Amino acid sequence: MIDGFKFKFTEHSDVRTLFRHPLIDKKAFVSVDTGLVYDQYLNAKYKGIRFQYNDDKEIFVRGNLYKYYTGLKNFNNFKVSDAIEALKQLECDLGVDFSKAEVMRLEWGLNIDLPSDISVNRFIENVLTYKGRIPDYKQYPGGGLMRTFDLTEFFIKFYDKSAQAKNLSNVLRMELVGRRKTFFKRIDIKSVSDLYKTSSVLRLQEELMKINSHIIFYDNEIETGTLLRKDMQLIADFNRPLGWHNLMKFNPELYRKKKPQFRKRITEISGINWNECLKEMITIHSSQLF
Repeated sequence: MIDGFKFKFTEHSDVRTLFRHPLIDKKAFVSVDTGLVYDQYLNAKYKGIRFQYNDDKEIFVRGNLYKYYTGLKNFNNFKVSDAIEALKQLECDLGVDFSKAEVMRLEWGLNIDLPSDISVNRFIENVLTYKGRIPDYKQYPGGGLMRTFDLTEFFIKFYDKSAQAKNLSNVLRMELVGRRKTFFKRIDIKSVSDLYKTSSVLRLQEELMKINSHIIFYDNEIETGTLLRKDMQLIADFNRPLGWHNLMKFNPELYRKKKPQFRKRITEISGINWNECLKEMITIHSSQLF
């Protein structure tokens, strides 16, 4: 589902329209000491959407599409048809041409109802690495966890949507956040209007599947005391992100060999194929978007 976004407008007619829009209340910085108004950088809000005016040449528009359209936070998945309708409504509300606007940032994610025997925290704690990267860690005040991987073109987030929403459900949020022109070019999104195409949406969905293929999971509920010595050594070497990070850094060929071996053995020991589990859940919840 499409969630957060940042669009860039440079077309003169659209910049002029947004600058003169009667419903957008613009605010400027004013010097308390001199009273000087710095009107080259204006900010504004409209229905939760934020606008940043840089002189009269470009305008950045950012916000949360789900919240703009529904007035609610994105605890439920946003159907593709509703997201497209929301984009059309935003284009109409602003009076601009989305085919002339550039996508600068786009969040695409799924709210995934996990099986009752796999808690969100357990799932997130088992996420070790993506292509040898060490994740950033965050914990919510209510006990929920987040793992993020910060890459050049995009970043990946796994977090406890239930904890964020402060309810007792068991919902994992998996999110891909594109933020570079090279990323959007690769998936054939050249302008905001490309988001109206089902093919573009499917390409975003395919990216989630690709991410899953590169994630390495552990299972922290494995009883290491009962393992064979060779398994104990394997887990001691690679049950932490740093082990994979160092292997990718110093011996990427061995990393590629160890990855399937580790996955297979963890699946055999724990009884859960975490990558297949995530793949199945992505497939199920994605199909519900259409």
